[in-house]
Amino acid sequence: MRSGIILAALVVLSACSTIRNDLDKQFTFGTDSERLTRKVDERGLGRKVNAYLWRASLDVVAGTPLEVADPRQGLIISDWYTSPGAPNDRQKVRIHVVDDELRADTFRVSVARQTLKEGAWVNAASAASMTQTLEENILTKARDIQRTSLGE
Repeated sequence: MRSGIILAALVVLSACSTIRNDLDKQFTFGTDSERLTRKVDERGLGRKVNAYLWRASLDVVAGTPLEVADPRQGLIISDWYTSPGAPNDRQKVRIHVVDDELRADTFRVSVARQTLKEGAWVNAASAASMTQTLEENILTKARDIQRTSLGE
């Protein structure tokens, strides 16, 4: 009986620890850029990351599940996702905002791609045009957000 109570207490404490660890992680899932941006404003960033680029990056990948969205590091990583039109092809996007300036060289985008061959996902080359398109979309969106916020 006593060992059962001790075991139950350990399970509860372990669960509390797991929940606490999950709460300490920064925004690891979700695509709601408004909510994530609001959280960034409430907590502040660990280093200077351009808020317009951060918000624009979240907006651009809003249709994909996120694995990581860490405003302190300026890092967004999507989970693997497959488009309905290409079920044997999946992609994963990584965006890293590295500075507080709104310029093309202050963030980096990379796209990993895999194809399904004989029941296994195999790494494949991703189109450079996709990376470039994402970069252009993020920069355009960031400038639009900036103009809107400045009332232009």
